[in-house]
Amino acid sequence: MTAFIADFAGAIVVEAAKYGYSSSNNPKEFCLHTPEEAPDDYPATPYYFHNLTDRNASTHYFVSFLGFVFQMVPESEGAYANVREMGERYSWEDTTNLNLQTLNIEIEGYAHSIHNTMPRGSPQWVALIRLIADRCKALGFPVERTFGHKAVSPRRSDPGQLRLDWIVYDVNLILNPDVPIKEEDMPLNEEDKQWIRDAIQYWVGFKLDEEHGEIQQLVVNATENEFNQLLDKIDSLREHLGDGE
Repeated sequence: MTAFIADFAGAIVVEAAKYGYSSSNNPKEFCLHTPEEAPDDYPATPYYFHNLTDRNASTHYFVSFLGFVFQMVPESEGAYANVREMGERYSWEDTTNLNLQTLNIEIEGYAHSIHNTMPRGSPQWVALIRLIADRCKALGFPVERTFGHKAVSPRRSDPGQLRLDWIVYDVNLILNPDVPIKEEDMPLNEEDKQWIRDAIQYWVGFKLDEEHGEIQQLVVNATENEFNQLLDKIDSLREHLGDGE
């Protein structure tokens, strides 16, 4: 028998052992985490929180690698997930406990590789987008109030290089389907990215190896608009270096 009914329709309830404060939760933002769990076909995190006895830790939601959504803590209750250790409070936050203002979502994977193991359009990505969009609509706050755990704690690196701006973009496509898509804001496909790599190698005269990892990361994550800005920089380099000769 489950202890509570899922707030998100279709979520699998696996109740966490540790959660709740004397005051109720008033969610007005999302905090995204990675549990440092291998992205595979076994969702260990919900059962870890369910069986936890030695410390206070929990989260509201978990999105598995296969695209299943689990709920461990009712949204009306605070999960033991965050503490603001750095940075100024966001304009919509009050001075109460951060855990009484957030919905926390664990995304199966590792901080250092989640941007690779959960590519845009994957089952896990789609499940995350649908979850956030549904809760934004139900609770009445905008998806722009989404941040990573590392934004409030110097001891955390999650969710790594995950593109929060793409998450915001895709959620808004669901929430505002009548708003036209701006082509320049769309992510590039693999063919586009390979063309950029070839162009950089030809124009500037180097390959995208570890030494130039920053540029490589720009290429991997670039939208068309960002790519155009990158091309301007490449043109400047080309003029300075004489086409790489």
